[in-house]
This record gives sequence, C-alpha cells and structure tokens, in this order.
Amino acid sequence: MIELVVVNIKADLPSKPDSESVATTVEGRQFEPLSTEYSNVFFYEELAKLPEGIAFPLSPEVGQRGRDYVCDKIYNIIHNSHNKDYFPDSWSQYGNDSYLIGRIMPYCYSTERSPGNMVLSELLEECPNLCWLRGGNLERSDGFATIEGVFGRNGYVGDLESFRYAFEDHNGHKRDVTVLYVASLAGVIDGVRSGALSLGSESLHDVVISSRDLDKYNEWCKEHLKVFMLGDSETEKQQILQLLNSRAIKT
Repeated sequence: MIELVVVNIKADLPSKPDSESVATTVEGRQFEPLSTEYSNVFFYEELAKLPEGIAFPLSPEVGQRGRDYVCDKIYNIIHNSHNKDYFPDSWSQYGNDSYLIGRIMPYCYSTERSPGNMVLSELLEECPNLCWLRGGNLERSDGFATIEGVFGRNGYVGDLESFRYAFEDHNGHKRDVTVLYVASLAGVIDGVRSGALSLGSESLHDVVISSRDLDKYNEWCKEHLKVFMLGDSETEKQQILQLLNSRAIKT
C-alpha cells in the first residue's frame, strides 16, 4: 500500500470556527465547519449532530467488533434475500465470518443489478444510518477535504474501531493531523452508482473507497464526506469515544 506523506498543516488550523464560517448542510443536517477554507471539516464536538445508528458500539468489554455484527447481517441477507437469484452462486458457500464485507466488494458497481449494491441496500433497510468510517490524516483539496491518497484508503463499515486508528496507523506510526472520516453507507452506494467511487478491500474485513472519476469524486466528497478533527489528549479521547458511542446502534 502506498503511504501518503502529509504536510503538517496543524499550525494553520483555527482553534475554533472562524467568524466567516457558515453552517454547512451535509445530507440534510447542519454542521459548523472548521473555517471557510475547510467546508466539510468539523471539530469533534460536531459528532453529536450525527444521526443515531452510524455504527455498533465500541466497548472493551465486548468481544465482537462492529464489523462482525455487520457481516452477521450480510450473511443473513445473502441466504435469505428475495434478490438472492441475482447473487453469484459462490456466495451460498460463504460462512458467517468477518470477511464477508470484503468478499462482496468486487460486486459493487454502477449497474442496476449490482449484487453488492443490492446487499448493501438491504443492509440499510435494517440499519439506515450505518456509516463508513476511517481514522487518518487530514487531506485537503481546493477548500474541502478528500479521503487521503490518490489510490483510495480503507475504512470500516459500522465499526467504531476506526477511531483507534485515527491516532496511529496499523504499524504504530503516529498521525500528523488526526481526523475521523465519516460517510453514510447510503452516500457510498450513491457514489458507486453515479460513477464517482470504486469499492474494494485490502484485508476482506475492510472497505476501500477510491476515486473512479476525479470530478465526480470531488463533488461526492463535498456532499457526503464529513471529516472531524480529533483532540489528542486522553480527556478529549474519552469525550470523543462517548460521543461516538452515543451515536451508535442501541443493541
């Protein structure tokens, strides 16, 4: 995987929304942006404005991760869906494990009868506010944030463990400007159908979002992608975790 080198722009970021910033409406909800230069970047307090049900709760006492719950639902959809005649025959042989989300990603494309999109759409019928989340560095392009990396980046659907990776990557390297990327699953499906996005997977339990058409991708980021600046003190981390769990699906 190609690592993106991010210039440290933290010193240029305002400590609170600037006086010229205007509330941004993202998917029907108003958020207060960081500044006029960062139209879809928000301070972590704005997480409270996300709808309830973006992911499954994150707790050290719970053995299962959010992705496990998501794959359990995908397994049930694959075997019980009224659309299963459109699914590849190989899907019927899949067991109920945490790799199901990655296995259906190659079948998410813009045509009307995309098997992957059908499964994700049925998943949304059960969990309408489910989101794709990624912890990473801040990447900006022409006044708004995009998902870092020209070849796409991975995240998790319905899994708040993404928050853990905001502060360091899988190899333990510290992030420069820590953020949490959030995009509704409904918005992701919309991006695939419009030709803005391609979906894939690196490890089968994640979902990689890539640009398919750069202009459409940039417009998709403006409309659907929300990026939250995270504090790095232990107190702030606990506050952020509480905010995220308050937005989680109540199990």
